[in-house]
Amino acid sequence: MKKRYSLYFTIILTFIILLIFYKKSNNKELESSIIYNKILNYSITKNLEDFSIDKNFQENSAEDYFFRGLKSYYNHDFLHAKEFLKHAELKNSKDFILNLYVNFFINNCIYKLNGNGDPQRVRFIIENIDKYPILANDVNFIWENFSTILSTKESRDTAIYLLEKYIKNSINILPANRLKLKGYVAIFKMMNKNYAESIYLFYEIISEAESIKDINLKNSIRIKAYEYIGNMHFILHDYETAIEKYNLAIDIPIENQYENASSKYGAYTNRTASYIQLKKYSTAREYSKKTLEIIPFLPDKIVDGVKIFVYNNLARIEIYQDHLKKAKQYLEQCEELLYQNKNNGILNNDIFVELSYCELYIAEKNYLQAEKLLENILTENNTNQLGFENEIYSLQMELYGKTKEFDKYSIAHEKLIHVNREFDFQIKKDYLKFIEKSFIADQLKEQEKISSLKIRILIYSILIIITFILFQITRISRLKKNNFIDQLTNSYNRKYLNKILENLDKKNSKSIELGVLMLDIDYFKKYNDNYGHIQGDYVIKSVANILNSSIERGDCVIRYGGEEFLIILKNKNSLNLKNTYMKIFKKLEEKNITHEFSLVSNHITLSVGGTKNTVKNSNDLSKLINDADSALYQSKNEGRNRFSLFKNHS
Repeated sequence: MKKRYSLYFTIILTFIILLIFYKKSNNKELESSIIYNKILNYSITKNLEDFSIDKNFQENSAEDYFFRGLKSYYNHDFLHAKEFLKHAELKNSKDFILNLYVNFFINNCIYKLNGNGDPQRVRFIIENIDKYPILANDVNFIWENFSTILSTKESRDTAIYLLEKYIKNSINILPANRLKLKGYVAIFKMMNKNYAESIYLFYEIISEAESIKDINLKNSIRIKAYEYIGNMHFILHDYETAIEKYNLAIDIPIENQYENASSKYGAYTNRTASYIQLKKYSTAREYSKKTLEIIPFLPDKIVDGVKIFVYNNLARIEIYQDHLKKAKQYLEQCEELLYQNKNNGILNNDIFVELSYCELYIAEKNYLQAEKLLENILTENNTNQLGFENEIYSLQMELYGKTKEFDKYSIAHEKLIHVNREFDFQIKKDYLKFIEKSFIADQLKEQEKISSLKIRILIYSILIIITFILFQITRISRLKKNNFIDQLTNSYNRKYLNKILENLDKKNSKSIELGVLMLDIDYFKKYNDNYGHIQGDYVIKSVANILNSSIERGDCVIRYGGEEFLIILKNKNSLNLKNTYMKIFKKLEEKNITHEFSLVSNHITLSVGGTKNTVKNSNDLSKLINDADSALYQSKNEGRNRFSLFKNHS
């Protein structure tokens, strides 16, 4: 028995030693990388000569193109930077650190040029940085990646998924950094209006931060959590409580002035904004000055962004006190900073400035200019789902009330009512207070209630599932008799598709909107050739199971060919084709079926094409299927492992 325990102890100790050695080895590889060191050195010196070509690298090599791209990038010539970096990427360098940074800087170029980065490149970076403990714990580097894909709700959903997966699976991330990244998840959820989940996460972070021994680190995490809880109350127009939370954040001590400023600038600026909403303008002006006092201690990349918010707050104070000339001067300072501001330190500060300009124009009775600017802001807001509807419609009501355009006033009023109803439906102040109370004052009791509720829900769910399974067994049995079911996958077959087409012509019914997805397993022949047909059948069945579990009631999956599937989407919830694809994508990624011979990934992936339209007869549906097939080939031509929407070029 003692020998057995001794053997177990030896195995565990050996594993720990190997793990430590592996971490040190990867860190050593990163620290000795010329790529990494030149980028690190530039962040300190800001000297572009750091990127002069090293004598060890040949002209027109991947490294040569990379450093030329970096010179252009840091000169803000993002178009040429992207071209050089693409050349570096095409060289297919075996230097993994180079490939990591090539993806990082190409993604940043795409963001600078188009306003939104490439989620696939962010995915590649986040899935691979855990190999290097230094990068795995570089919270700023991780933020720089995710901040490029936050412009729409869909891209923020992707960011949440990737970051939650990273937090869960990372083996190298330190506890404090894990909490900071958890804070990013909460911020992204707040941006998507998932306020209850967000505030719960922030209180969870405050609670978990107590286990951190470093007092300054613990306090900086708590400060940010209280700041964002304050932001939630601000969004709910509960400004007194928001100020209370901001003060809690500001009063938490941090000895280092630079760390103190970096942790608290958001609480300072938002506290000022809260006092403006309460019409306490003298207090707001006083706190704006206090914010200016911490600016010398802020990192360079956010200084301009913080100044913009301070001057914008001061401009609003002057507008409300009818000092329009002074307000305009502050807004002109904001404009100049926006023009100079070539980083992405603070999101949407340009929108806040534009809204203040609208208020200024209305106060100046420059109504046409105000109306035009509000329409532009509304377009951008709707395109990128930024969440400024309340402010926009309120200003439109003020504008049309002054111009006596009562029809337009009524429309803006109806829209504002709709927004507020939707908002109230989503979350209530009382619900937030309940979460706060349950988490702070009565955690264990509430957890017991939740556990009891979960058990009841689980029992009901099991009963529902059993009923559903019995129904499905009966239904599939009946369909099998009619030869409508594919024997391998238990999905529908081509014969069932023919039946659908026949029924469309028989019914001669009204037009209905349908969506169609055509899916193909990437490099399946290579999989069959290398893993064998039995394993190939397993892959086809697994993919079919994922597809069937990703669709809504009323939709159907058809095995269209060997490794090709067709999904017909009838449920209204399914007609957002991108959302259906993302469900499939996430489940397939979680399944993680190894495919070492794929040219696009190390696991099984899908190329997908989709389209939707109104359908009245079999010809309409056949055309829809052909269009989805064309979109599928577009996905294949563009590199596979992606979704393409059919574009009608006629």
